[in-house]
Amino acid sequence: MLFHPSHASPTSLDKNPFLDYGVRLSMRDAILNETAKGFDDAVLVLIAHGSSTDLRAGETALRQAEALRRRGVFAEVTPLFWKQTPPVAERIAALTQRRIFVVPLLSSDGYFADQVIPRALGLRSATGADFPRQRGNVSQTLIYCHPVGTHPQIARLIAALARETLASRPFPRAPLPGETALFIAGHGTEKNARSRLAVEGHVQTIRAQGEFGEVHAVYLEESPFVQDCFAMTRLKSLVVVPSFIGEGPHVAEDLPVCLGEPRERVRARLATGQSGWPNPTEKNGKRVWLSASVGGHPGIVDIILARAMELASA
Repeated sequence: MLFHPSHASPTSLDKNPFLDYGVRLSMRDAILNETAKGFDDAVLVLIAHGSSTDLRAGETALRQAEALRRRGVFAEVTPLFWKQTPPVAERIAALTQRRIFVVPLLSSDGYFADQVIPRALGLRSATGADFPRQRGNVSQTLIYCHPVGTHPQIARLIAALARETLASRPFPRAPLPGETALFIAGHGTEKNARSRLAVEGHVQTIRAQGEFGEVHAVYLEESPFVQDCFAMTRLKSLVVVPSFIGEGPHVAEDLPVCLGEPRERVRARLATGQSGWPNPTEKNGKRVWLSASVGGHPGIVDIILARAMELASA
């Protein structure tokens, strides 16, 4: 199907209150310019971690893929999961579209985005420091896009999630943002120092806006750890926003445990369809709210498209 500018995807940006007006215009214009040319020869591939044992890890990517199909921009949208079979590289090799746009549903650059996936896609050698983002021949081109979670507009979604989470569970009252410490929780890894750059950038952006009393970064697998948040702030109200593109076990189970809930209690809640962390929960003399992951926010779909369009027009 040839996409026409009158279709709904560019105008949806105008209705997205979580994106800056100037960014909405530039993203909309990019989508209009590119989709007017036609993407009937292109497939959008979303690469997520996934899990071989927990289907929750892939639910967000499946919802995002379905939302993108409804936009009608690409001829096909295919979600693939790294930890499931058949292997991602094998699935991509079987695609027949002339252009293959690969968007990693990852929260950061680093080991996985910069080394593991590019190596599997044949974009980099085992020893090379840099790699091209395109490869191809006369019949097919693969374009490897930047991770979704490094887009600068992610910071706006994080701030929106923090506000929405505080307002949705105000007991006994919703604290004002200026009375609240916002903690952006990332995965982190000591394998690659770049893995924390995105979260630190979002922290700086939101801190500069002055809306929240304090803004900090914490991580699951490197310092400062999620459980350090209580000692990092003088404020009594904390809101933790997971900077994860998926909503798998890290968000549903590991974060509540790191914040002080017994794992058995968290799992019992999840088994009955409840949240692993009731908002707010009091721990260490502080009230703590835990939001859904940033990848579950409706605004993420526009950012996925923006990531593809950046290299489509390059």
